[in-house]
Amino acid sequence: MIQNKVYKLLKDSRLPTGVELKAGQEIEIVTDVVYMGGYPLPAAHQATFLKWIVENPKLFRDETRTW
Repeated sequence: MIQNKVYKLLKDSRLPTGVELKAGQEIEIVTDVVYMGGYPLPAAHQATFLKWIVENPKLFRDETRTW
């Protein structure tokens, strides 16, 4: 389970579903819920995105901020 992380995509990428993301895209995960642009992804995409992020750690830089 990922509690609270912010990742920045290091290079243009394509998910197995065909969704394309550009380098620099920030992806936030809060209690295993994936957010982009401040909004949660639709429920149908949550598991796919979360699995892809966990399986491809070299594509991301941890940008988590602690206040």
